[in-house]
Amino acid sequence: MDKLSPTLGPLPPFDTRGWAEKRNLLTAFSRPFSGYLGGHHRGGYWVQRLEDEWKSTFRIQNAVPCNSATSGLLAACMAAGVKAGDEVWCPVYTMSATASCAKILGASVKFFDIEPVRFSMNINNFPGGPKPKAIIVTNLFGHPAYLEELKSWCNNNRVTLIEDNAQSPFASVNGKYSGTIGHIGVFSLNIHKHMQTGEGGVVVTNDFDLAMGIRDAINHGELRQNGMMGLNLRMTEQTAALAVAQLNKGFDIISDRRELAHELSDMAADIPWITTPIEAIGCQHVYYIWAARVYGWRRGKFIATMT
Repeated sequence: MDKLSPTLGPLPPFDTRGWAEKRNLLTAFSRPFSGYLGGHHRGGYWVQRLEDEWKSTFRIQNAVPCNSATSGLLAACMAAGVKAGDEVWCPVYTMSATASCAKILGASVKFFDIEPVRFSMNINNFPGGPKPKAIIVTNLFGHPAYLEELKSWCNNNRVTLIEDNAQSPFASVNGKYSGTIGHIGVFSLNIHKHMQTGEGGVVVTNDFDLAMGIRDAINHGELRQNGMMGLNLRMTEQTAALAVAQLNKGFDIISDRRELAHELSDMAADIPWITTPIEAIGCQHVYYIWAARVYGWRRGKFIATMT
């Protein structure tokens, strides 16, 4: 087999909006546009509802909505105490925000190459000597990184593990959702993510002190913990209303993407110059991208066939 069998046809634009989003948005217009008040850590009705449903869905103790996953990564670094003079480690193959959130706070960023299976950082490549303040690991393309190994290493070395989980909601490792295994996890609701509200993000943690630091970071530091300052990185009520509707569709969205990805893998299974995406034992891949490895000169031919 030298080319893909054209069994799928053109794929429609990815858009999961519908009546539920319209209904929630119209309801949000009957309430104040913001519920954040001085002396309060939580937002209004829709922000609080999103927090509660996110915690229940992902089995996590704290969920803090914010205006983007980039803001969420910045808030995570602030809560972890990242500051000028600290070092933060992250993968070299990731989105710019993964590194820039630490750089903005004055930290230096050390980049590590990814390995070719999960496209993840590998603790076997970590150097001896001084340890970083935090590690930001990306669960790339929809598959979890080596999260259990990284969490154990970080616990042993008193390093905060932050998961950039923007591409991997509902991905899992041995029954635990990615984004909830590290000390802090950051989810995205950007327009091209699995669950989409145009903009928006959610930061999660099981640590109460980290959760309070994240809330301070996104809400001006109004209820400061240890003198911590903050910005306005909060999520609006309208965005939260859309996010609740999208979250309620989350399992169906993931199921459809997994089914499509498996069809693509079946179509390419007999092509020797393509390695289809792996799904490691005990893991669930959610296929933000169907990231196959294509070898040699056939890459151009593959792109032409797919387009």
